[in-house]
Amino acid sequence: MNVNVVYDRASMIALPPEMRANYVRHLVNILPTSTQILLVTIDYPQEEMTGPPFAVSNSEVEALYRDYAEIRLLSNHDVLDMNPRFQKRGLSRMHENIILLTLR
Repeated sequence: MNVNVVYDRASMIALPPEMRANYVRHLVNILPTSTQILLVTIDYPQEEMTGPPFAVSNSEVEALYRDYAEIRLLSNHDVLDMNPRFQKRGLSRMHENIILLTLR
């Protein structure tokens, strides 16, 4: 079986920060070059809520993947109004980021 595309909607935000680099290395090791990964993350002030889901910033994605992939931000939009349960937990903002990664 040959993998060409991965939809990663919730893996990264489910992992605490100390596990993310290992996760990325694992993906890079098992996926062929030129695989595209559609990565969906959320970003919010981490100090306002303990995860999961954990906040993952675009700069963290860049740091984790820059040696392995081309990185392109496709979308960044505020989703706090659509997530009342996170408003109730005290979040002041929540952005969803959709990122296209193409492995090298």
